[in-house]
This record gives sequence, C-alpha cells and structure tokens, in this order.
Amino acid sequence: MTLLPQTVLFLLVPDISGPKELSPLQILQLVGFATGAALHLYLCLMVYRRYGIRSVETALLALGLCTGLWHLGNFAAAIHELLDVVGAWWWLKASHIVAYTGLAFMPPVLVHAHFRVWEWVDKNAPRKLFKPLIIIGYLPPLLALPWGIP
Repeated sequence: MTLLPQTVLFLLVPDISGPKELSPLQILQLVGFATGAALHLYLCLMVYRRYGIRSVETALLALGLCTGLWHLGNFAAAIHELLDVVGAWWWLKASHIVAYTGLAFMPPVLVHAHFRVWEWVDKNAPRKLFKPLIIIGYLPPLLALPWGIP
C-alpha cells in the first residue's frame, strides 16, 4: 500500500473531535498574561533602545523585566493547561522556572526602585542605608535560586 503525501499529512494531524470550549477564567488568563508580558517586555525594550543601559535607571528596567517574565511564564503555563498536553512536562517546568524567578526577584527590585526614586525626590534621604538594604534584599532570592530551579 502506497501512501500519498496528503494521506501522510492527514495521519500526522491530531484528531479534532470538536473545539474545546474556553471558560471565562481561561480567556481572562490568556488575555491578561499575554497582554502583561507583551506590555512590560516591550516597554523595557523601548526604554533600553532609547537610553541604553548606562543612562537608564537599571532598577526600573529590572522591575519591568521581572514583571514581564512573571507574566510570560504564567502565559506559557496557561497555554500548557489549555492544550492538555500529556508529554510536555519540560514546557510546564520551564514556564514555572521563568514565572517564579521573575516573582522571586520582584520584591527586592521593587524596593530598589523605590529607594532610587526616593533618592531623586528627597535630597535628605538616608543614602548610606540604601546600599546595605538593597544588598540584603537581593540575598534571599539569590541564595534560594539553586534549589528552586531543579
């Protein structure tokens, strides 16, 4: 029996038993996470292209990057859940690593950005305390990262 190319292509296409109906929560997740990831990562890219890494405040750029990565990881996990993929455990694990890494670094980056804005606004701000507090803030996610990734 010879198989024509059209027949082989038909055998590779998954069985379509009907479109899966999306719940309002799934639609909200997909739209929200996709919009959040695109918005934050694109804003970071625009600021980086406009000012470069030296003249832009890195804490604000890192805050947008952390938020964008968190949204991107959650969007990838929502896609995995929506498609009901059985064998792609690596996709779900990678999406969780991206999302939780962005989420782990968000509090110290947010505090860092607030300290920088406080420095700009108030000339009497306690600048000597900022650097040690910022370093202490980044230590827990950096120390916990090796256990969170595998």
